[in-house]
Amino acid sequence: MTAYSIQEIRRFPVKLLGGETLESTHLTAQGLPYDRHWALFRSDTGARFRSAEALGALDLNARLLRENPRPVAEISFPDGRALATDDNRLDNAISEYFCLPLTLRECEGNARPFHYDSPITLLAEASLRFLQQEVPHSLLSNRRFRANILLADSEGKAE
Repeated sequence: MTAYSIQEIRRFPVKLLGGETLESTHLTAQGLPYDRHWALFRSDTGARFRSAEALGALDLNARLLRENPRPVAEISFPDGRALATDDNRLDNAISEYFCLPLTLRECEGNARPFHYDSPITLLAEASLRFLQQEVPHSLLSNRRFRANILLADSEGKAE
């Protein structure tokens, strides 16, 4: 029987962007606190910014700066700039980076954060190794999947 342990815990304050590694956290019915609490939307259409449009999104990293009285995250750009989610220059900086008109929106009140179908995502290293064997010419990284919890296994094989 394969034993699993938690290798890494990650929170992604802004959907689609890179996130932050956490030493510990607590889980709620909504997942990790402030995970995918913000999302990018097209300013011109109002549609949520999709991963197919988001080349380079993992090169931007978001981390939570504070929770109260109002949550604020910081987005770091590859050129070394960092802007907070309450900075009025952020929408312009993100729009310039992606060459698209974008705006950042916060999950309001008790609304569900900007998750996919599940409030938490798990990825086992064994699954990643198996997928890499199936598509050997692709360079796969756990970052690509933006999993909240990366599981290490004891046997080194997928189950």
